[in-house]
Amino acid sequence: MVRNVAFEATREDIQNLFKSFADLKSVRMPKKNDGGHRGFAFVDFMSIDEANKAFRALQNTHLYGRKLNFEWAAAVNADSMVQLN
Repeated sequence: MVRNVAFEATREDIQNLFKSFADLKSVRMPKKNDGGHRGFAFVDFMSIDEANKAFRALQNTHLYGRKLNFEWAAAVNADSMVQLN
């Protein structure tokens, strides 16, 4: 999970930042009702080794004047998801 993402940042900005260090599965930025993102992103890597490599390389990175904060997020599998009606 990447926290403190500037509201000017786009999904492509986050993707371009990380893809130079690792192969990515996906980048997700949860949205608010007004269409903007919530200031954090989930970056899914192809392997844990690549995630560690990117984490070490980017731990003091600033994007649009804001220092990015990284946190490990738990992986979610389809069996553990709850479907709401």
